[in-house]
Amino acid sequence: MLLETDIETGFRWGELTELRAEDWHSTERTFKVSRAVIKVRPNLDPDGLSFRVKPYPKGKKPLEVKVSEPFAKKVDRYLEITGKFGDDLLFTYEPPEEPAKPIPHPDDLGLTPPNAAGRQYRHGTTTAYQLAKCRCEFCRGAYAQYRASRRAGGLDTHDSKQPAKKALNPEGHVPGWWFRRHIWKLMQKALSRASLSPCPVT
Repeated sequence: MLLETDIETGFRWGELTELRAEDWHSTERTFKVSRAVIKVRPNLDPDGLSFRVKPYPKGKKPLEVKVSEPFAKKVDRYLEITGKFGDDLLFTYEPPEEPAKPIPHPDDLGLTPPNAAGRQYRHGTTTAYQLAKCRCEFCRGAYAQYRASRRAGGLDTHDSKQPAKKALNPEGHVPGWWFRRHIWKLMQKALSRASLSPCPVT
């Protein structure tokens, strides 16, 4: 539905991802755009957000785009099925869940090669990371978990390295990178096959 809406309206990413149910006027078969999303850097945003909504267009009347009757019926049906209304975003993005990796027990990982003192340590432990200088994924994981637990307990506050803010997207706006990869590129391929001019980068 997102791709079809983009093809039907020609909206840019910032306009499309901020479309809300209330922006659709069924009787007029029209989208009225009065806001757009802009990408911001989370480490510079006071709230750690990755998107900000701004009035659009500046100082002008809302942008109105009328769609075909068949597509208008699709929009009505889409809103009916999804139950979206009011200020609900028309399209949202949910990051895919990464499958949890099974963490083997240190006893099953074997020993590190002998260090300078001829000693060996079990993989997947902070001891192997520090004394055997092992940098396998299991030893690095054990050390990272150890450091995280110390920071959570208020220790290691002398560390001058400040962790970067995690990008927040509380409403689930469709990210620009996802739009370019999954929507814009598909449109370019379709236009190329139809021997039409490519779309400008949004």
